Amino acid sequence: MKHGEKIDEILAFWFDGDPEARRRRWWQKSSEVDASCRSRFAEVLQAAKAGELDAWLQTPRGRQAFVILCDQLARNMHRDTAGMYEADALAQRATLAALEAGDDRQMDDAERQFLYMPLMHSEALEHQERCVELFRELAKGGVIDSVKWAVQHRDIVARFGRFPHRNAILGRQSSAEELAFLEQPGSSF
Repeated sequence: MKHGEKIDEILAFWFDGDPEARRRRWWQKSSEVDASCRSRFAEVLQAAKAGELDAWLQTPRGRQAFVILCDQLARNMHRDTAGMYEADALAQRATLAALEAGDDRQMDDAERQFLYMPLMHSEALEHQERCVELFRELAKGGVIDSVKWAVQHRDIVARFGRFPHRNAILGRQSSAEELAFLEQPGSSF
């Protein structure tokens, strides 16, 4: 399996460490973390985008690593560029395959959050609706904050059909309504 050794490396990089270190890695912008992602995983992300890692999609851990690579690590590697979104469709496909296989039932809460995240990042309303359902289910176990974020993302896509905060970076024209929305606090992520 091409780059098969990277499956465990990706999962360890993303999920290992004490809770505070993980929270910083996950939720705070860090040029050091971004550089580490690029140096360790840029070649692997290119392989995923070229369709060379499809064998990863045959196992639960492979699907999980594929999702982290194409969703979270891609955002770190290509922060503030259109490249952040280039592998989103791949991550969404892997998430849907993992859900179909029931992978999330074998994961802890943090792993489930990141498995669901590509649906939150999707501009397809059906993905957003599914994401809200999944995070509401996860909230029954105590992960409540994520429901708020899932609903907020869903409501933006329901209103505009896309995320207006991506328009400039993706070279899309913003409507007057989108521009007014972007002036509001909390309009972008």
